[in-house]
Amino acid sequence: LLFDFPTMSEYSQLGPVRAVRDGTLQQINDDSWDWEDHVHVNRIEDQNCNDEGVLMARTVDAELDVPWFLKGFGNGQRAAFLDEKAVATKIPVTMGKAKFKVQIPCSVAQTHNGQGKSITSVLEYGHGLFADRGEATDHFIRRMSQDEGFIVTSMDWRGMSRHDLLVVIRALVAQPRLIQAVRDNLIQGFACKLALQHFSRTSLMNMNWMTAKKGINEPSYTYYGIS
Repeated sequence: LLFDFPTMSEYSQLGPVRAVRDGTLQQINDDSWDWEDHVHVNRIEDQNCNDEGVLMARTVDAELDVPWFLKGFGNGQRAAFLDEKAVATKIPVTMGKAKFKVQIPCSVAQTHNGQGKSITSVLEYGHGLFADRGEATDHFIRRMSQDEGFIVTSMDWRGMSRHDLLVVIRALVAQPRLIQAVRDNLIQGFACKLALQHFSRTSLMNMNWMTAKKGINEPSYTYYGIS
């Protein structure tokens, strides 16, 4: 019983992440929210599935509008802190951007000789520590998605991607206060992941750039992480 006492309140530990989660879901679950208005395509790369070695028919680089709870440095900077008022009210400061990637294998693409099998799953890929969404383009992931009929989505894990490494180093060697910024960006990263999962489940298959063949049954939604 010597150590049976609280060292941190439940709110201090979990309050901010729950508030950001709830505020994000409140926004994207609203009847007025339409992902057609909140997804912006930056680049589409098509490949000829008849060419030797080609596994992906289409790769889409895009970005989502995401409720944003960070202040001080803007959407792209990683040394920002959560806005205390936004967390307390569960009302975001603004709408931020979160980039993501969608890969459609040849095996499920309608453009492949007009055929293609039905999608079995939408697989969200989680990259390794201090890497980025581009890791999902590794050959073994593409081979698996081609063989199994998976569409692959990926997004940088904000707070623990390669873009955050310099902030972590600064926190460890010179500015300990930035540890809180790492935590706060991880919490915003959860909001970005929630938005991507919501989009994948509700609207991905209906986007005009989606060339995959829809089956009778709804595809499953799975997660594969490296770290």
